Amino acid sequence: MIFRNSKGQVTGQLLDDKVYEQRLNRRKHSFHSRGELAVDSQHLKSLTHLGCVKVRKIFEDTGETFEAGMEAFKEHGYERQWTESDGVQTFLNEKYWHYENENQMKMF
Repeated sequence: MIFRNSKGQVTGQLLDDKVYEQRLNRRKHSFHSRGELAVDSQHLKSLTHLGCVKVRKIFEDTGETFEAGMEAFKEHGYERQWTESDGVQTFLNEKYWHYENENQMKMF
């Protein structure tokens, strides 16, 4: 199932294994100064109802992958209006995400 933002742009997809996957550019889609990643709150609610088990963010420009279970959002996430066009987002500190870096793995 494909998810879109208010502008009609694809933001991610719920895969057959019940993982919501987003492919992004790190420079545009993270909040480095606060060490947080966010997911559209309405999408998160829909994903919960659809049985999603985790969110995966793949940053294609850096080779980084972050994964967080839905429970982490319930226990540690908080909602905030980021911009008028983005709507309400649920933020989750990066310490609650499992992290891998494809580029670091290639070094060994």
